[in-house]
Amino acid sequence: MGQTMRNSKILRATAEAIYNAFCNPKALESWLAPGIMTAKVHAFDFEVGVGYEMSLFYSPDEKELRGKPREKKTD
Repeated sequence: MGQTMRNSKILRATAEAIYNAFCNPKALESWLAPGIMTAKVHAFDFEVGVGYEMSLFYSPDEKELRGKPREKKTD
């Protein structure tokens, strides 16, 4: 199995609006990407237990924030 990641976000919307956003791959691309990143959904199956595959991208001109955050080592 590939790498997985968990993310959380507070959404100020009705339950119906949130459900509809999870039903639509284009909606996932627009709201699920964190911060200044963009997303591309490669596979989407709305059946229980299946899910989706998505890649996240930084803009080409972003140099400072690339990569996952790391813990600082302390001696």
